[in-house]
Order: sequence, then C-alpha cells, then structure tokens
Amino acid sequence: MKEVNCIIDSMIKLINSKVIGEIIIHSGYFEEVEDISNQLSSENTMVFDVYVDLDVIFGEPMGINLDNIEKDLEIDGIGLSEKSHYYMDIAVEDIVEEIKDHLNIVNVTSSFSINQLDSGISAFIYLYFGEYYLNEADFH
Repeated sequence: MKEVNCIIDSMIKLINSKVIGEIIIHSGYFEEVEDISNQLSSENTMVFDVYVDLDVIFGEPMGINLDNIEKDLEIDGIGLSEKSHYYMDIAVEDIVEEIKDHLNIVNVTSSFSINQLDSGISAFIYLYFGEYYLNEADFH
C-alpha cells in the first residue's frame, strides 16, 4: 500500500492505493489486480499490475470466436494488438472517471503499458496524482 497526496473537495488529502485498487477490482474489467505501487519511487504515482483473459474480452460481446483468433492474426498481424489497446483505453478511462466521481479527486491522470499479450492481457496501469499544490483562488 502506498499513500499519495491528491486534491479532494479543494483540499489536499492523502489517498491510499488500497482504495484505488478496490475501484479497479470492482470496475469489472480485470480478473486480477495487484497493487505494486510501493515498487515505484515516484511519490505521486500508483501502479497496478492487471490481467484479463482474452475470452473475457473477446467473447460474446465482441462477437469474436476464440478459435478464429489465430486465423485473424494471420490475416491482420496487428488486429489483436489494436483490439487489446482499445480495450485498455476504455478500461483505464472508465476507471479514472470512477475515481474522479466516487472520490471527488480532481488531479488524476493515467496511462498503461501492455506487458504480455498471449492468452490474455497482462498490463500495468499507472495513475498519476499530478501537482497537488492549491492556489489561493481554490479556497473560495
């Protein structure tokens, strides 16, 4: 668990990565979520190692048969990669919006990196809680 400063309701407050990890878990996008924020030396950044099976992503909702994924890769070598990036874009954007809405945090941005793409997506989600210094104008 790691604590970072963030802006909540025009005040600087500490938020811990356990709370953020719970939001990621309950988002429904990932089957496994591990908080590895303590491994980062950056004081305003949290990172989570996430995993989701391809059959969860590309099952019925996407209308893709898993038996045809290899065939699809032969036809379009970057199709699976593009679809996985698209999935991660949507998931991370939704998670950040949930963090903003649920916790009223205004200074959070995000990125992700896909580490492995085989039977599932293994990725890191980075959450950066930017500059947390308030201007005097913010105290009205």
